[in-house]
Amino acid sequence: MNWTLVVEWSFFVLFILVLAYTAIVIGNEKTSYLDEAQYFLFHKLNLPIPKWWTQIKKEKTLWIFERSDTHYDWYASFELLDFDETPIAQLAINYLTEQKVKLDPPPEAQIEENSSHLFKDKTLASAVSEFIRIEGTATQDEQERIYIDLILFKFENQIYRFKSQSSVLNGSVEGPYFEEAISLIKIKDSLD
Repeated sequence: MNWTLVVEWSFFVLFILVLAYTAIVIGNEKTSYLDEAQYFLFHKLNLPIPKWWTQIKKEKTLWIFERSDTHYDWYASFELLDFDETPIAQLAINYLTEQKVKLDPPPEAQIEENSSHLFKDKTLASAVSEFIRIEGTATQDEQERIYIDLILFKFENQIYRFKSQSSVLNGSVEGPYFEEAISLIKIKDSLD
């Protein structure tokens, strides 16, 4: 009997089983995320945060999360800004300019100004006075390719700025979880 061949096939079968297990775990991550999410009260809003996001900064008006169980080039920030009468679209443009982010032309970058297209909580969607979401690929500092999902809205005389930013490839990994977390935000007083 050729033991080398048996060992090689054993390693190959084991490798295939590990890949299948990994695929099943990743496939279930989307549904298990909803069951295992932790809710954090960020001022007047409750945010569902996936258990694998690690909070790396917690200040009164700024929270930052990253995925520390991997080496993904990704982070999410949740920020409360001082109220400003400037239209929300202009605030978004100002922020992108400050961050030296140049969006790609559509369809690679999209702009949405209807909060009900994102927020599942209709009470929140109707209470938002101004909303903008800018999502897609861009270039930062004229050299780094990024994927950005920037959401700004005015709610009860406060401005919230939520952002997910990553390398272009990693945007497709954590981006859907960020979007789902934002879509499930609830007003503190409207929790079930």
